[in-house]
Amino acid sequence: MNEVTLEDLFETTEDGIIIFDPIYDQHQQVIDFEYHKINQAGLRLLHCTHNELIGNRLLLAFPGVGKSDLFQRYKRVIDTGTSFR
Repeated sequence: MNEVTLEDLFETTEDGIIIFDPIYDQHQQVIDFEYHKINQAGLRLLHCTHNELIGNRLLLAFPGVGKSDLFQRYKRVIDTGTSFR
């Protein structure tokens, strides 16, 4: 029987999955997010390549996100540890 790994699920799901690392300012406030990992479905949703995103900051890749509710929701996940859908 083949063993399915978490990595297999990450790469084969049809849902876009992005893993960010938070970027903090000197007051420990989240000011941005760095792309740590993204699956193929996520790349398709964002119309980007792996090299365009991994290691880069969210607000550099998508400047308009900083003024959106989405950015505030991402920050809330870091602050509270509670995810959202």
